[in-house]
Amino acid sequence: ISNEIHVSNSNSNSNEYEYFGLRILTSVLELGLESPQLLRTVAYKLVELGRHNLAENIFRRTVNLRSDEPQSLRDLALLLQESNSENKNLVEISDLFKKVLFGKWDTRYAEIEVTTLHVGMHQLKLKSSAELIEKAVRTFIL
Repeated sequence: ISNEIHVSNSNSNSNEYEYFGLRILTSVLELGLESPQLLRTVAYKLVELGRHNLAENIFRRTVNLRSDEPQSLRDLALLLQESNSENKNLVEISDLFKKVLFGKWDTRYAEIEVTTLHVGMHQLKLKSSAELIEKAVRTFIL
């Protein structure tokens, strides 16, 4: 019984920490709404917390603020690709990747195309592997 109480308390503490973490993140946003770097940092943390919808809204904001920075487009494309379990956003994802890969960018973004391809392909491999494993498990169990 004491282990169950410890696990229950641990889960409760974890939920409290996540709640306070989200409060801090939203407070940080209020400090610098027009700072793309700050917005990205908050969005990355939201992705870590599994809050993809909130992160998507912030990444879209960075695209609106900084469409001249390819990482804004790349970050949104990668998030949509990662969270796209129902294949709903394929056209948008494709368009975002095309803009990054074929856009004319400032020299400070040299080789952003290579990085984008590498990370995008890695995510696709992980997603494909997970889907194959899931199908195999379903086939085996059913």
